[in-house]
Amino acid sequence: MSAADPKPGPRPREVTFAGVQTMSGSAIAIFVLIAIAQQLNSVEMRDALTEVINNPRFESLGVTLDTARELMKYMIMAMGVVSMTSLILGLFVLRRHQAARIVLTVLGGLVAVVFLFGGPPGWFITAYVAISVAMVWTKSARAWFADAAEPPLMGRPPPPST
Repeated sequence: MSAADPKPGPRPREVTFAGVQTMSGSAIAIFVLIAIAQQLNSVEMRDALTEVINNPRFESLGVTLDTARELMKYMIMAMGVVSMTSLILGLFVLRRHQAARIVLTVLGGLVAVVFLFGGPPGWFITAYVAISVAMVWTKSARAWFADAAEPPLMGRPPPPST
């Protein structure tokens, strides 16, 4: 912002709540994923995966225990990337970055749809994500984001206005 720009208004509570909720949920998810990754080769995880792959619904897929562990490893990595991305986007939403709000909405929508299939624990996560995303689209949040000029990318100065 230049010296001629008016002082930006205070951040709405909804945006603060959404940004903090997004960042804290993402951090918790990262810690949970690390804990699960550490237990991937444990006896308990082996028993749980064996129970899943021996379920009649999944038995026809022919998945072995090693394949199930590999799938879990890649799912943990993918969820880690999504969690870290949403943590960073939450920070940028707090800094009034319009593109971060849009990307966070799309990413949150995808996560919510995936977790809908996870039963009651997944429904809780879906509700958590939906509330976070909805908060950045309230009337006061939209007005606050609309007042901000998009920051220049990579340190380039904004194009001259005509």
